[in-house]
Amino acid sequence: MADLKTDYKNDVLDTSVNSKRTFNIVDQDGNIIYENVTLDDTTTYSQVGDSFGAGDINNTNEMINQVNSDLAKKAPTSHASTATTYGVGNASNYGHVKLSDTYNSKIGYASSGLGASQVAVYGAYYAATNNPTVNFTFTNASGLTNVAFRKSGAGDTMGLSLVSTINGNSIFNTLVNNDGTANFVAKSDIVVAIFTLDNQTIAAGANADVDIPVSKAGYTALGIVGFNLDGGSSVSSGSYVSACNILAVLLTTSNGNTVAHFDIKNTASSNAIIKAQVKVLFIKS
Repeated sequence: MADLKTDYKNDVLDTSVNSKRTFNIVDQDGNIIYENVTLDDTTTYSQVGDSFGAGDINNTNEMINQVNSDLAKKAPTSHASTATTYGVGNASNYGHVKLSDTYNSKIGYASSGLGASQVAVYGAYYAATNNPTVNFTFTNASGLTNVAFRKSGAGDTMGLSLVSTINGNSIFNTLVNNDGTANFVAKSDIVVAIFTLDNQTIAAGANADVDIPVSKAGYTALGIVGFNLDGGSSVSSGSYVSACNILAVLLTTSNGNTVAHFDIKNTASSNAIIKAQVKVLFIKS
């Protein structure tokens, strides 16, 4: 729709010629009867009306044009779209989402504005209830691989099964027997042990890699469940241990041995002497 005209103008009299509008009175044949006459309003009013001129109609048309412009930017009543023209729902905003039937692969994060259709929800439900083993791999410091969820009996009850290795060592075959019955680990098979490395020097301003050997006969390390940094026992003041920051702690292997690896930053201008402790969770091999 084209914009309405907004530059209407009022008449401006040439006051050097006349101070009022003048008219000729003519007959039906166009003959002038009276020339250059003026008309004076002698009506008696109970109320005098407002003047309405070019400025008023220009202002009115400007507002109408603005309304039309705003309406052109609004979404129509039916505004389904293949693009994100009318906004998209994401992790921060409510908005439009596009439904997907995909359930067995990742096709977008919250920022993509995707939602699961009823078909996708049912597909996930069907896969969970009709495929009792779901294998997936973790990549972490403890080398845990091939964790599976399996049915532990009749119905839909599920049990956790560690079916492979940790750090290359076979830990136990499964928490679920082949016939689907439960085979749970005893409480005594899981223990926590503390390991200490004392009087370790961390050079001034340096980042240091500190490895604490962790091993327990007949057990396999699963992961770190706690750690602490203190002053070395050879010093009484702590020797700048408060200036040491632990950047990372992880369970890994070094020269074929399982170690708790500390990444420590000494922010002091002097050497620090520290004592590092780590708590490690083990499971019976």
